[in-house]
Amino acid sequence: QCDGSKREMQGFLARAVRHVRVPAGNVLLRPLAASTAIPRLQPFARCFATGGKGKKVVVTKAPPSVTSQLVKKLNDEVMYEIKNYESPPSIEHGPPKGWEKIEIGDIIGDDEGFVVVERKFKNERICVLTSTQVLDKDVMDEDVDDEEEAPEIDEEEEEQLAEAICLVAISKDTQTEPLFIECHMDRFGIQVARAHIGSGLSGLHDEMRGPSGILYHAYMAYRQEGAGAEETAALAEEASMVSSPDFQTLDDDLQEAFDEFLVERGVDPDLTAYLFDCLEDKEQNHYLRFLTAAKSWISDAPPSPATPPSR
Repeated sequence: QCDGSKREMQGFLARAVRHVRVPAGNVLLRPLAASTAIPRLQPFARCFATGGKGKKVVVTKAPPSVTSQLVKKLNDEVMYEIKNYESPPSIEHGPPKGWEKIEIGDIIGDDEGFVVVERKFKNERICVLTSTQVLDKDVMDEDVDDEEEAPEIDEEEEEQLAEAICLVAISKDTQTEPLFIECHMDRFGIQVARAHIGSGLSGLHDEMRGPSGILYHAYMAYRQEGAGAEETAALAEEASMVSSPDFQTLDDDLQEAFDEFLVERGVDPDLTAYLFDCLEDKEQNHYLRFLTAAKSWISDAPPSPATPPSR
């Protein structure tokens, strides 16, 4: 009986549905699981993700800051210098026979690029000083007139043309004041520029001497460091100076005699070549220390231990 009533109800519902009129434009809603409401949101979601209408939005990383770019450049330069620079062989082998290299950084507070060598000759004590501060690598530019075009030279040729000032200080026990000989030098030898006896302050402030004053100050600081109380007092009391004129104005034979005087004491092309190697190595190490310090300061990072020690 129940089955018969069920069949009658199903037939009634089927006849009722066939007689229902649905207005145009309307549709019967299907169950939620089959509804098209959710799929119709998908195109909008894609437009939001790609910029709409198929246009892709290119998402890029924020550009690096100026500071980070500088730190990277500094680091690249440090790595390049460490990889490509090789110290001249003479740095490891040391100065020519008879000479001893002296470190004066502890004496004057900072080595300032000084290169100092010393030796004994009979009863004389000979000290030769130079510095990266009196090194001139623009010699070629100075020799070219304004209307002339400077010839192109490579880095190796530029180093060969470089000039510097050196100070030869010769002291001995029998004399209170040293003999100073100022020289212009390149890798192939020296040319005496001026000589004087004594170390009076008038000599240190002579404008004609120009940058060589730092060599006098370094020498006097070095000498007083090794002097006893009596010698230090004597240096202060006996400070005076007797100077030569410009050596270019002297008799040629006299100039030649001074040149031979220096060569006999070992101040020769072998020594000047070594001094220039030391200046080059000093400059390189100063440059590398600057790069490392600048990188450390800008990035607030501790200095890299990879920096080679100063020579």
